[in-house]
Amino acid sequence: MLAAIKKITHMNTKRFFEDIQSKLTEQIKTVNDSSLSRQNFVQELIDKFSVVTPKIQKKDSTVNLGQEIITFDNAPPGISFTRGHKMDYALFSFPVDNYRLFAQILDFYPWDRNINHSPAQIYYKELSQFTIEGNDKVIDSIKLNAKSKIESLEKLLVDFDKEVNTFNSGLETIIKQEIKKETEKRNLKKDTENKLKPF
Repeated sequence: MLAAIKKITHMNTKRFFEDIQSKLTEQIKTVNDSSLSRQNFVQELIDKFSVVTPKIQKKDSTVNLGQEIITFDNAPPGISFTRGHKMDYALFSFPVDNYRLFAQILDFYPWDRNINHSPAQIYYKELSQFTIEGNDKVIDSIKLNAKSKIESLEKLLVDFDKEVNTFNSGLETIIKQEIKKETEKRNLKKDTENKLKPF
């Protein structure tokens, strides 16, 4: 099972990097001849198409306590509850830079679906059948769970970053090869057009 998940994950990230390379190739095809031979063109493309792995800003996290009315839809598994009663919760919020890519990454990897996200933030909410305020045992347990959830997401980002480093380190070579191909194609066309001139 784990091997199958890793294979699917690799296929998804492979497609992600192939899409970037496809956009890069299309951009090279659309520029004019002077841009294609411009000295800093390669660096401009490296800057534009390099991938930056998102980071979770743990030090900027916030925690809010509240209460929620419990139903069969929102009750956490494994606890006893009475429908319609209020239950304490802790809501953790963590800023994420490069959020759009972060949201894509979550589609590539298996991860804890109890973590929600919205633009620039990820959220972890834990309900407790016990009072949270002033209850050190519950506080420590919830804090440990939240830490574990975020660390699992960070592990996911570390795995993705390995693929990013491989892609970015080969980007200059890919760009130069694509420019060379496009230049040769254009030169062949010009040469053929010149040869076709009857006079």
